[in-house]
Amino acid sequence: MFDHTTIWKCIDRLAQEHGYSPSGLAQKAGLDSTTFNKSKRTAKNGKQRWPSTESIAKILSVTATPMSDFLDLGKDKVQTTSNTGKESFPVITFSKVMTGEYFSATGTPKEAKWEEILIPFSSDGLEDQAKDCMIYTIHMDTTSYEPAYREDDVLVIATGTHIHENDRVLIKTADQGYLIAQIQDMDRRSIDILDLNGDTQTQTVPRTIPRSEISWIANILWAGQ
Repeated sequence: MFDHTTIWKCIDRLAQEHGYSPSGLAQKAGLDSTTFNKSKRTAKNGKQRWPSTESIAKILSVTATPMSDFLDLGKDKVQTTSNTGKESFPVITFSKVMTGEYFSATGTPKEAKWEEILIPFSSDGLEDQAKDCMIYTIHMDTTSYEPAYREDDVLVIATGTHIHENDRVLIKTADQGYLIAQIQDMDRRSIDILDLNGDTQTQTVPRTIPRSEISWIANILWAGQ
């Protein structure tokens, strides 16, 4: 059955296959960058919004994809790898991160709940750094972290890496909160951070978090669309 969920799944997977976020694919096709944003798919009253035939035609044209191949993307989960500097990683949206249902107690993804995304990032140069870590991605479906990260940015994140001053990180605190921040200073008892959430107006005011209140920290290795 070709329904609302399937058509958007086809668009998302077409973008993945060609190394784009949905926003990046829209721009490549000459459309407004927000055309395929998650927030555009359902109205505030809950009514489903469908992509226009014109927008679909444009993304098929720019990717040289036949309609039959496009429709096939809705059938199976895409798991793709590439030898051209692009790799496939687990992905969820930031709003799902905030639910707390998608990570283990040590900060690794519960992969059965995740999908896959192909992005122009290669882990080839991370052998030493990423030997004992899990690499995954987060799709930013919020504007809360602008200007540090824009809506539709994809963040590549690694667990188990060494954290240094000035690193940007995803932090899980003991009170069940998640935040994206930049490390300012560290010692054995606490970590000083800048919270990158633009809505909190704390991007220029350091905040100290006792290590006893931190469940885990993951390093943000890369960000882009």
